[in-house]
Amino acid sequence: MTDNRERNRIIVGHRDNGMTFRDIRVQMGMPTPQAVRSAWLTGMRQAGREVPTTSVRVHTGRTTRTITTETLEGFNTLSSMTFGIEIECVGLNCAQAFLALSNAGVSVVDAGYTHTVMREWKVVRDGSLNSRNGACEVVSPILQGKQGIDEIRTVMSILRTAGASVDTSCGMHIHIGVKQFSNIQLANIVRDHQIWNGAFDAFLADRRIVANGSYLGKRNARSARELADNIRDASNATELRDVTARTERYTNLNVASFPKYGTYENRQHQGSLNGMNAGAWIILTQAFYELSAEGGLPDASTVMDYAELDIIRTGSTLPRNTQRVMAHALISHLHLAGKIDFVVANYLHSRTDNRSFVMA
Repeated sequence: MTDNRERNRIIVGHRDNGMTFRDIRVQMGMPTPQAVRSAWLTGMRQAGREVPTTSVRVHTGRTTRTITTETLEGFNTLSSMTFGIEIECVGLNCAQAFLALSNAGVSVVDAGYTHTVMREWKVVRDGSLNSRNGACEVVSPILQGKQGIDEIRTVMSILRTAGASVDTSCGMHIHIGVKQFSNIQLANIVRDHQIWNGAFDAFLADRRIVANGSYLGKRNARSARELADNIRDASNATELRDVTARTERYTNLNVASFPKYGTYENRQHQGSLNGMNAGAWIILTQAFYELSAEGGLPDASTVMDYAELDIIRTGSTLPRNTQRVMAHALISHLHLAGKIDFVVANYLHSRTDNRSFVMA
């Protein structure tokens, strides 16, 4: 191992690239995540970088935890589409998460339980999470562009540093604004997402890839086609709202969010507090929706054989190797179409091929 100064510099670089303290501990063979964090703080000071600190009161006020935050930069999105994120996490209750975020300078409200869209971040209760050691859902306001991607990465860093983590009860849900699209374009996204679902599965932990999970149902080709046809044929805004509102919410592509929020919600991703992963996932989803709406996605038969296409039609899960083939083909196509830049494309390719990365 190099001297401590060089070690600290490497740790700062890993943090800038979105790695968690736990991941860095494993990679560098350090004893605890806390030791990594201490080395990171030292490395930041050695590099002359400002590290603001705030005291955050947790539990019932008897203990005080000091957290360190900085504004982090994420990936660049080439899309102007709006987006939002729902971050499910454990290890912090709503009051603790609210204090951690507000004391770090994030505009946030402790909203109890509500689906109201707010101009600030909000912390809400979620009964589906493992709440033994505290749990909450942190929901963004409507975001856009690189500034929004950066904001998500910063918020996730604050939550991690304050003690939040994720477990198998957690998910990460992405809303993409689609009300600017025509009925035909909205229908295209439903149809194409069912066909290319395996490419999205390539980024998911095994536990999230289920054919008919209680919160993550998959459509087969017939049900996706029927829904797409109903959306396409809706004769007015009221009928379109009725068609989408009647659909099942707990699917990996939830269109029931359209009447209230003007979004399509991707519910597939496992819980994560890695801001780089979150940013890349949002950018991938934006790019897919845009190119699908434009009718620019390739025919799946160009990368699948007949047996694999049959699996896709039933809505069943493809083998891992086939998922990776689909993902690589999709990423490359989106990059060549000018929907994602080289840096994001390279990161997504890496995630697809690295199983430990996928599980993060």
